[in-house]
Parts: sequence; C-alpha cells; structure tokens
Amino acid sequence: MNDTGVHVGSVGDSRAILGTIPDNPDEVPKFKPSEPDEVFKRNILPTRLLNAIPLTVDQKPNHQEELERIRKCGGRVQRLTDERGNKIGPYRVWKRNSNLPGLAMSRSIGDGIASEIGVIATPIFNSFDLDLERDQFIVIASDGVW
Repeated sequence: MNDTGVHVGSVGDSRAILGTIPDNPDEVPKFKPSEPDEVFKRNILPTRLLNAIPLTVDQKPNHQEELERIRKCGGRVQRLTDERGNKIGPYRVWKRNSNLPGLAMSRSIGDGIASEIGVIATPIFNSFDLDLERDQFIVIASDGVW
C-alpha cells in the first residue's frame, strides 16, 4: 500500500476484499487530517452501508487459461464423484494416472507434486487506487475464513 493505492498479489486459496462505502454523498465520512501526526487517524461516521470489492481473483483449475496450462504439463482437472457417479466438490488438479495431489487451486507455493503438473507459484497481481474518504478496510484471509 502507498499514498494512493494498494498492490495485491495472490496465490492459492487466499482472497482479499476492500470494504468501501457506496457512492452516496450523504453517507461518506470526510478525511481531513488536521496535523501531520494525525495523517493515519481519521474520524468516520458509523454506517451500515458497505460494498465488498474483490481485490483478488480465485485461481481455480477449471478456468480456461489455468486448465490449458495444467493439461499441457500432463495434469488432469476433474471433480470427485460419489458412489453413484454424482459430481461432488470443486474441480481439482490430479496427476494423469493418479489420485494425487487433488489440489483445488491452480496456483500454489511449495507443492512439489502439483508443480510437476502445471500448478505454478506465480502470483496474479492487481493494483487499485484508494479513495481515503470511502475505503474503510481490507480483509485478507484464506479459504478457511471465507
């Protein structure tokens, strides 16, 4: 994060959102630091009106570009099936003739088996401008929280 924006990189099953007040001038708290020491302080008016803006993109193995890369590297992408043949759960990455690793994401850091079949550790980067009058907080969490 810098004076005007935030830069976000994500890998795996983590996600970030920005909590921001909608475009309603009557609900927007004003940010006006009075002294240099108060630059990081701001008074806000309580409101229950917030929008959640996604800052990251889920890296799912069934997304077209991710799927093509995994297949080119010898992996397969499919969902689990129950005893009746019904599809269950998310799409997962598997070795072509194996039940490993069963990873439900197309990008991951440190997964040795998955890296052999097209799961990469390269993050997806995005940059966003911040509006200090409306943007309230950022939530960064893994899939267990979401």
